[in-house]
Amino acid sequence: MANQTRRSTPRSMRSRVLRFVIPLVIGVFILTGLLLFFALRANNNQLRVEQHGIERDAVLAQLSDAAQTVIDDVRVFGANRTLREFARDTLLSVSGSSLDSSQTRLLGEFTSFLEQHSDRYIAMRYVTFNGSVWSEVTNYDNMTPLADSRVRLNELEADPTVLRGLTADLGTVIAGDLEFLRNPNSPVLDRLVPFFRVTTPVSSDSDTTNIAGVLQVEVRAEPIIARARQIAAQYTQEEAGHTVILVDNIGRILVDSGQTTDFVRELALDRPFTFANAYPGIAQTVSSAGGADVLSITEGDLLYSALSLPVSSTGDTVWRLLLVEDTRLTHTENLSTIVLVGTIAIGVALSIGINAVLGRALKSFGSVTQIAQTYIAQGKPLPAPADIGDDDIGQLIRAFQALSTQVDTLKGDLARQHERYTRSIDIAGRISRETAALYDVDALLNRAIGLIVNAYGFYHAQV
Repeated sequence: MANQTRRSTPRSMRSRVLRFVIPLVIGVFILTGLLLFFALRANNNQLRVEQHGIERDAVLAQLSDAAQTVIDDVRVFGANRTLREFARDTLLSVSGSSLDSSQTRLLGEFTSFLEQHSDRYIAMRYVTFNGSVWSEVTNYDNMTPLADSRVRLNELEADPTVLRGLTADLGTVIAGDLEFLRNPNSPVLDRLVPFFRVTTPVSSDSDTTNIAGVLQVEVRAEPIIARARQIAAQYTQEEAGHTVILVDNIGRILVDSGQTTDFVRELALDRPFTFANAYPGIAQTVSSAGGADVLSITEGDLLYSALSLPVSSTGDTVWRLLLVEDTRLTHTENLSTIVLVGTIAIGVALSIGINAVLGRALKSFGSVTQIAQTYIAQGKPLPAPADIGDDDIGQLIRAFQALSTQVDTLKGDLARQHERYTRSIDIAGRISRETAALYDVDALLNRAIGLIVNAYGFYHAQV
């Protein structure tokens, strides 16, 4: 196979410079962009954690106020003088004017309390130490409180909150699980009322060392749930990627701003959504922490905290408030990507600018190339371009042109000398041929001089 010689395409000065400069510029800006990207991400993560902590504390404070108000109300009412007098009278007798009088006063205060706080409480009752309900006021229809002075023997003897309240210290507020009460005036499913019971021990006014019974209050859960929904909507609107979750003390989801499901309604229909099933990874972390708060945990793209929302003073009945953020959707996370792309774009723009500047700066080198190519092709130099300046490149071009002129002069001289040498050789050969047969010296000299005069056009020659 015949060998084929591959001729490389000649490169201009600008292409040679750009071949080195452009990769260097792009590489520097890519490296700078990556450094800024990771630096901003690290800084954004720190800022995100700090901001998450501020939002977490604000959300918890708003919900804790509602729960703490319930605890304070029940604790204060448990120390009410009228309630303690009635508790004393129930220990002394089962009937009598004193008992009737104290019961009437107590029912009046129960009624007044429910009327003032109808948005918060739906029932109040005094339960004796044996679990009998003795004096009750209910407001299940949210219209007019109904008083019941009957004694319902042992009706709540197995109620968990009553049993725990009878063994608790004075001032302690015990809370139970979330339940549902159907409005007797409206059996429609949407009117199901979520509530939980709280109790506090009650002593007689004559003996504060013994527990006579408990005050049990049925608390509407809807205000706390509605407040959680309001907070969730607020934080979701402020920035994408935020999710607020409210879970009751046995792990059932009550609010989840990341989903459109009405979790309270589903719970009323005995179709609860458990937190462990919906968020197994987060649930495992929260469970492993026991009852402690879980603060600013990062798992992949998620940043979350799980806070305790006690609905009792003992802390044994605790709802959970979770604030979860998907950092991929936050503005601060997107900023690092924008900076990376922007830095690379600047590098590309700068490369284009360098190309344009070098094109103007090295334009005279193109003239040099054109002159050289024309000189090689035609064997003669071109006149200097009109746009050659007095800078270093212009002087270099002029030097090349002067050198070209000198080369042309030397070539002309060399050609003339070569022509003269050839002519002299030719003449010498003719003289040698024509005088080879002459043996007379005079004749030989005369013939040689004649040939020289004729060849060179001399007027006179002599030996």
